Amino acid sequence: MILTPENIRQIAERSSLETTACSCIRGLSQGWETLPKTLEASSLLRFLGEISTDRAQELSLEEYHPNGTHFWSEDAPICFDFFPYNISSVWGCKCCARAFLRFTEAGAYHSEQRIRILRASLIGNPVQEEHVQD
Repeated sequence: MILTPENIRQIAERSSLETTACSCIRGLSQGWETLPKTLEASSLLRFLGEISTDRAQELSLEEYHPNGTHFWSEDAPICFDFFPYNISSVWGCKCCARAFLRFTEAGAYHSEQRIRILRASLIGNPVQEEHVQD
């Protein structure tokens, strides 16, 4: 299933309102991290859909990090046109309403599953900044 940005925003809003203690978030930070073995081995998560992108365009490996954020930052913005969000999928917990972003990071010699809690407050679109020439 392909999810539009609006679908993902709705899922994120529900996820952000979840307050139930659940094993799906045990030990997770708010930023990207390696998928914990406990989640990988469990059947807690279910696939909700792929992020909608223009498949005709080549996917960018460019990241979007305003205000000094970086890939691992807990407050890094979630922008679907940028890496790694443009190759992520959305997963949900079977026991609560929390949602997650997942992607496979492919290295030279191995691949690794990454996961991040989907937070509605971080979803945005980069604003084109005007650069003034001196």
